[in-house]
Amino acid sequence: MNNALQEYHKKRKAGEIPPPIRRNPTQRSQDNPSSLRKAINALCYECVGSNSDSNWMARIKFCQILNCSLHKVRPYSKGITNKECLAYKEV
Repeated sequence: MNNALQEYHKKRKAGEIPPPIRRNPTQRSQDNPSSLRKAINALCYECVGSNSDSNWMARIKFCQILNCSLHKVRPYSKGITNKECLAYKEV
């Protein structure tokens, strides 16, 4: 397994394998419009201001809009309590 990973990194460095394409949740949702999970992820992404800065995942994770109907199913929030959301301060 380690040899395969080293071989992969060697090929990436040499340019034989192109870098992965990074897509935001909205773009992923458009690829599969019937996916409820991708739709929720995209809505939360757009609600926090999309890709306005690199901290959008933390803003979704610690969303302070507790009365939102999607708050309990928002992405990146497994194990986060409402108390932790309210205590979160952006740096």
